[in-house]
Amino acid sequence: MKRLLIALAIAGIWRSTTVEAGALDNTAAIFSPAATPIKSDIHRITPEIVKVSWAAEAGKPYIIEHAPTPIGPWRTFSVELGVESSTRRSMVIADTSGFFRILSAAKFPTGASVDWKLQFPALSPQTEHSYTATWVWDNGGTSNVTGGGWNTPLTKTYPKSGVQQVNVVVRDTNSSVVFSSQWAIVVTNNPSNLITNGNLETTGSLPTAWTKDWWGTNGRTFTYPVAGPSGNNDKAAQVSITNYQSGDAKWRFSPVPVNPNSLYVFEDDYKANVPTEIDVEVITTAGTLYPPISYPPASSNWAKVRAEFVTPSNVLSVSVTHLLTTNGTLTIDNASLRQSSTPTPLTEGMVSFDFDDGWRATYLTATNTLGKAGLRGTFYIITSRVDIDRNFVTSDDLQEIQRGGHEIGNHTTGHLDLTTLSTTQSEQQVNLAGQFLITRGARVSAFAYPFGAYNAEYMRLVREAGYGVGRVVWKGLNVKGGNLYELKAWSLKNTDTFEGIRSLIDQARNNKEWLVLVFHHVNDSGETYAVKPTLFNSVVDYVATNHVKVVTASEGARLMSAP
Repeated sequence: MKRLLIALAIAGIWRSTTVEAGALDNTAAIFSPAATPIKSDIHRITPEIVKVSWAAEAGKPYIIEHAPTPIGPWRTFSVELGVESSTRRSMVIADTSGFFRILSAAKFPTGASVDWKLQFPALSPQTEHSYTATWVWDNGGTSNVTGGGWNTPLTKTYPKSGVQQVNVVVRDTNSSVVFSSQWAIVVTNNPSNLITNGNLETTGSLPTAWTKDWWGTNGRTFTYPVAGPSGNNDKAAQVSITNYQSGDAKWRFSPVPVNPNSLYVFEDDYKANVPTEIDVEVITTAGTLYPPISYPPASSNWAKVRAEFVTPSNVLSVSVTHLLTTNGTLTIDNASLRQSSTPTPLTEGMVSFDFDDGWRATYLTATNTLGKAGLRGTFYIITSRVDIDRNFVTSDDLQEIQRGGHEIGNHTTGHLDLTTLSTTQSEQQVNLAGQFLITRGARVSAFAYPFGAYNAEYMRLVREAGYGVGRVVWKGLNVKGGNLYELKAWSLKNTDTFEGIRSLIDQARNNKEWLVLVFHHVNDSGETYAVKPTLFNSVVDYVATNHVKVVTASEGARLMSAP
């Protein structure tokens, strides 16, 4: 855990205040103290709050933001003194009435341990011992420093983001207040970059901690260094593909350990003359997965892309690759990977209506009810039953489903558990079903695992077969950046109630998540996976009347992985 030092300098005459911290990042830091030394005849300091922000690079100007205060309008301020380094930001400003403010800034990541300590640079240690400092923390707790304790810092950990308040009062041996002040620090969710040499500046024959990586049949060329976003003195890495037949090519950083069930944010700068792809290499106790999380478009100028993903419960480490899957050229720089506590939500909550297996009675009921409400669904088809079993849809029905604006998905040829088959047998189940649907005019980009059974190998198989989403039957809602090849869903049974389903819909809408509802039968048979038509109608009516966004599987996948 990183530890930071705050050293607050005080003296008989108020000179300066500084904030020591680890190197600040490249974003603005904000600090808003209201300092009140008792020597008011020398420095008259009012309890107004001044907000100061700046870029972290040396030489950039300070910006003072004016705003009204409870005691009146802002005066005009001028900078009297500024101190700037990689670890310190402090200034003294004065208004036209002679009031002085002494301001400092620090920004800490969540989880940081901060050491608070008062210093008396103009006084001897013996003089320091005659004072007592009382600290009051944001949670109401207090700490006293006196005697020989001035050089022992008070350590406080900040586990949550937000503005944290720190107050201190210093008294002499007669209990008279000689100094009183309040500080506000900003604790952020911006931890350190997990990627070693993410800016590609540290180099040997290759950029340190990076390797060339590819698979398939293609002509790839890796070039390093090339000019980055800031010009020839800024190093970047480039990859090109010619004579593409299959596979991909990319620069890959060494996998880094990550936490399970946690949100991570990947960013990089790039330019490319063709559309590109960002995949996560997820190394787990059960194998390695390669889910895509973003599809950045071509960009002739440098652009920044951001993609989020959630790690599975059995994760060990990850790498993230920005890659080419066609003839073209891609250049990357300034890659970062950070853990985040708050996911970027979808623009709005979403609901999908999925119908598994291809039961004809369900197709007729569902398309009729959804059509009246102006909604669409996704129908996952077991192809060996099409035109064979009269209880299942026909080829003509498949065309009618598409004409109604609905989506058709692959549910394999024979609805067998893929995890019990050989790789060759599983490939046949997936590929033959896809070919069958395509020859009947279906545009197929979604896949549902039979029985919800899958593993890392079959997630890869589905991805490499060209499907953009693989749905399982884990109960849960999907968040932006989640794994598209283990899309969670709520498979409904005859025991489900309208109140329970309505609660799920409300959760998706309020939290801006994606709820996938899976239906098998819609009838009054009472079978385990049969939902009554009255319940189905009530759910559709609730979604429509409350204007909840309804998406097909491929539409939801695009929105879930959008930058």
